[in-house]
Amino acid sequence: MCARDYRAEVVAGIEASLSSVCAQRVDALTREIGSAERIFFAAAGRSFLMIKALAMALMQIGYRVHAVGDVSTPGVARGDLLIVASSSGETPSVLLFIEQARAGGAKVALITSSPGSSMAQAADLVVEMSDGVERGSPQAGWTTGSFFELALAPLGDCIVETLAAANGASRESVHGNHANLE
Repeated sequence: MCARDYRAEVVAGIEASLSSVCAQRVDALTREIGSAERIFFAAAGRSFLMIKALAMALMQIGYRVHAVGDVSTPGVARGDLLIVASSSGETPSVLLFIEQARAGGAKVALITSSPGSSMAQAADLVVEMSDGVERGSPQAGWTTGSFFELALAPLGDCIVETLAAANGASRESVHGNHANLE
């Protein structure tokens, strides 16, 4: 395969992942974000890189957000929301974050390809999103895994745009929260 062929497969995989998401679950997640005091984000590997894009965009439209593991991340408390992304739903360190957040009184929302996983059992809200890979497809043999991680960014953008519209955010208001140490 050449790069152009891979590009078409990536677009198809992201489309398959996003198309699998239940709109009502995304609406429920959007409501939870809107009502949370603070929003924390946790994941591992590529999922963590992608979910941080959602954290950054929410901060830019005025939400109080923290990425688990950053030196400035405070403890969770009642009224907070932990958003976790995990395709497998079984990453031990991330499952521990869920347990700690629940013990601290926070709600937990999980975005996953595995609705029967340990993390899904521990979460308050589960947003299922397929990994976008069909058995026997060219992607099934790729070394980079699934499209779950890649689809997190556009899913996050849909959430952010919904909240931005509801809160009257604009490009101008976002500019005030945009990084200026670049």
